[in-house]
Amino acid sequence: MPVSSIAEKLKKTYADRSYKHTEMITHKGTPIAFAMDDRRRLFYAVLDLNDTEGNKEEFDVAYWPENPSELQFPNEIEQVGFSITGATRMPVVKLDTRQEVADPTTLFPEEVDPFLSSTARLTADAPFKVFSDNQHIFVFRQAIANNHPDAVYKLSGGGASGDLSRSDLQKTE
Repeated sequence: MPVSSIAEKLKKTYADRSYKHTEMITHKGTPIAFAMDDRRRLFYAVLDLNDTEGNKEEFDVAYWPENPSELQFPNEIEQVGFSITGATRMPVVKLDTRQEVADPTTLFPEEVDPFLSSTARLTADAPFKVFSDNQHIFVFRQAIANNHPDAVYKLSGGGASGDLSRSDLQKTE
């Protein structure tokens, strides 16, 4: 058997989207792969050697999940040095639109865009780093520029918005 075909049998490839940047760590002895796609979404896959269902092969490539999972980010952001004032909620954006919703209770959870409604939208299209101290996993990512279309700005009455046409944007000096 040619070396290239053996190597292909030992490699797990995810072709569900176009991935640009990758990282891999070991957390508590378990390999975890991370990747950013061409839309700045971060995904991860965990090697699960305890998965005994189905017809598994002798190689560990068979123990990677069928598809990676999108990494979820918080829907609040905290300004450094202002912890006493509390976190600022990210705008809630309706799925498949860029429309911010004034009353998030009018949407079902599956109608909310998880990327644009969380701090994930602040991720730049740049390489990232992942670190494990075997207790927590840390993801270090570059932030977008303040003039990026996904940037958010504090509102004078609290909250945040990416809509620059709003009259209640908090002015910065």
